[in-house]
Amino acid sequence: MSIDTIEVIGFDLDGTLYPSTPDIQKKIRSNIYKKIAKIFFISEERSAELFEGLYNSEGFNYSSSGSRTIKEIGRIHGFDIGKEECSYLIDDSIADANILDLIEPNPQLSNMLERLSQERPVDLITNSEKDLALSKLERLSVNYSIFEKFLAGGEFGSKSDGTVYDFWVSQYNSFMPGQFLYIGDNFKQDILPPKRKGMQTCLVGKDHPETDYAVENILDVENLPIIN
Repeated sequence: MSIDTIEVIGFDLDGTLYPSTPDIQKKIRSNIYKKIAKIFFISEERSAELFEGLYNSEGFNYSSSGSRTIKEIGRIHGFDIGKEECSYLIDDSIADANILDLIEPNPQLSNMLERLSQERPVDLITNSEKDLALSKLERLSVNYSIFEKFLAGGEFGSKSDGTVYDFWVSQYNSFMPGQFLYIGDNFKQDILPPKRKGMQTCLVGKDHPETDYAVENILDVENLPIIN
C-alpha cells in the first residue's frame, strides 16, 4: 500500500501494553467458566470442560475464538445466543478478573510512549472500562495523559464491527485512514477491522499474513520503519 507517513498511532491495552501471562489467563478463564455456567445452567466443571475442549479443538471451526466457542456451547444446550452477547461475555470476564496485582510496572514502555507522543498523537482504544483502564496504566507506570484520545469501554463504538475505528478517524479531519496505525494483540478485533477501514496495523506477540507489521515485544514498536 502506498501511503504517507503515519500521523496517528493507536494502542490496544489488554495483552498489548502488558502481556497476557498464564496467571492472568487463568483468572480470566475462571471468570468465563463461571459466566457460562450461570447463563447455560451447567456446572463450572462442565463449563470448563466444554470451553477448553472446543476452544482447543483443531477440527472445530470456532477454535481459538472465545466468543464463538461460547456460542457453540449455547447451541449444544439449546440457547441461541448472539455474537455480540458472546463478545460482551468475554470482555466482561476480562474486566471482572482481578488481575491488577499481576500487571508489572514497565518504565521502558512509559518512556517509549512518551517519545512517540512527542512526534505525533498517541491514542488508547480499549474494551476495558475507563476506570479499570486507568488502574491498569497506573500499574504499568504509564501516565494516561500521554494519550491524546482515550476511547474506552465501548463508549465510542465496537472493535468487532469497526465502528470505534470509524469514530477514531473522525477525530482527525486532516488525515486519511492510511495515515493511522493501530497496534494490538487480537487479530479479529485489533487487526482485521481497522485493515478493512484502510488503516495500517501491527500485531503484537504473534504474526499473521494479513497484518502489515508484527512485533514480538511491544517495545519493538518504536523500531518499525513506518514510524521512523
